[in-house]
Amino acid sequence: MKKILMTLLFLAALGVAANAQQILSGSYKADYNSAGYSLHQNSGARTFTIDVVFEKKFDSRPEIVLTVNELDAEAQNNVRYRVEAKAVSSEGFLLTITTWGDSKVYGVGGNWLAHSK
Repeated sequence: MKKILMTLLFLAALGVAANAQQILSGSYKADYNSAGYSLHQNSGARTFTIDVVFEKKFDSRPEIVLTVNELDAEAQNNVRYRVEAKAVSSEGFLLTITTWGDSKVYGVGGNWLAHSK
């Protein structure tokens, strides 16, 4: 009876491990001191891209969740910005920060979370 119980526990643990999600997270920050950053200059559509590389490769393409917890923008104009994950692969993604019109964005920071489906 003890062997059967141990075998069932082992199989249950194996099933849980097989269905376990992989989760990775990190933070990002870009501002006017970052090389190539121009979201605080000129007008029209402007984009800044950060290449995020995962510490450990996913088995398949993960889902990405992005947050913004820091925003430095000029108060005299409308504040327009978009933060997106593009070109997502099992090895990483491109985090793009975009502004447009006459908005002046001096800095954006936040967190990202990647999880298996």
